[in-house]
Amino acid sequence: KLRAIREIPTRLYTARSFTIRTKLKGLRAPLHYLDPLASKSKELEPALDQDWLDFKAVGKCDRRGRLGKQSARVESSWPFGLFVSEAPVELEDSGITRILPAPLLPHALARSIDQHLAEAQVDAVGLPEPAAEFRSLREYRAGDSPRRIHWPTSLRERSLLVRETDPPERIPPRFAVIWHVWTPPGELVRPDGFEKILQLLAGLLNFLPDRVESTLLISGNGDATELRTTEDYRAVHDSLATVPRTALQDLDTLIGLVGELGSIDQCCILGESDSRHWREAVLAGASSHCRVTCYDGVSRSAISRTPRAKLIGTPR
Repeated sequence: KLRAIREIPTRLYTARSFTIRTKLKGLRAPLHYLDPLASKSKELEPALDQDWLDFKAVGKCDRRGRLGKQSARVESSWPFGLFVSEAPVELEDSGITRILPAPLLPHALARSIDQHLAEAQVDAVGLPEPAAEFRSLREYRAGDSPRRIHWPTSLRERSLLVRETDPPERIPPRFAVIWHVWTPPGELVRPDGFEKILQLLAGLLNFLPDRVESTLLISGNGDATELRTTEDYRAVHDSLATVPRTALQDLDTLIGLVGELGSIDQCCILGESDSRHWREAVLAGASSHCRVTCYDGVSRSAISRTPRAKLIGTPR
């Protein structure tokens, strides 16, 4: 009886190749071996000097999910080559494997986010308050605010001296991601639309940890999660392997979520359907200081709205 132990990564990505390592025991005759994740079969010959045959293959998965029990298929025409016999071989996997949506981050979306983050960081740094605690005194220079003059010391020293304060701390921008599934009435649901949104979300989960202190992740139905550590981002990405498609009945819930982002500096909204059907209504309800970027994976361009500015992007 054949015994097959398979080693594959515990995290796979859709449509991306990976290495399958298999150890086969009990091979007594030449055969063709086909792993269900491999595109090509492997011709194997028994090795008389070893119990286990170790070989590799290239695999690929097109659908996300959690990998269950699988069986390989073996074919043999030994000994005479007149008849081909087939048999399944149950695979023993080394661990639990999840097939995740492959991260996708279009250049237009990444550029829009980076630009808005840079603007938010500039806005977060202001001038020190004249009455703030100071660490030293220095001579008055042209352009210094008269309110920073330290009069008691200046009168004593008979020279204008101003307070030297520590520079204000940079406040990290507050970032939010909202992803939703909504198809306008009369529009066909694209089979790949939901999967594309999950790929975009996975791309943001890889892109944001090095750029923001935390991310508020909100689904269209209102479920919110704050992501701070690498483990937080990884856990959400892993959950995308089995997340179901739950569609919104209308845009009211989404508009309400966007309207409640009062303390958020930048928000990225991902939608399954073409953004021209929903972006105007959503952007109209956003806070006046929140920079919003809409992306749908259909128009392939990031549509942004900066505070007190018109839409940026090519009209459709």
